[in-house]
Amino acid sequence: MVSTVYEVTMDSIRKRHPGISKKKLFQLTRRRLQKRPPIRMEEAVPFFAEAGRPKLSDLTGRWKMTNRDTEEVLKGLKQFWSRWAR
Repeated sequence: MVSTVYEVTMDSIRKRHPGISKKKLFQLTRRRLQKRPPIRMEEAVPFFAEAGRPKLSDLTGRWKMTNRDTEEVLKGLKQFWSRWAR
């Protein structure tokens, strides 16, 4: 899964360098993100407040799961729920 910061950075690089190879794109993205200073919570909170409350349906199709992954998640949830219900 690719984070939003990576996506935005890669889009920015693609706009400046059309036709760039994937290898070079990933190298430039990694280099740019390593140079970026860490984000403080005081700066991040207003961004999330303006974004509104996300819905579960917003994540549809974002997370690729196999049937085996799904079975593992459901098995873990059932075990957790059985402990919690006691």
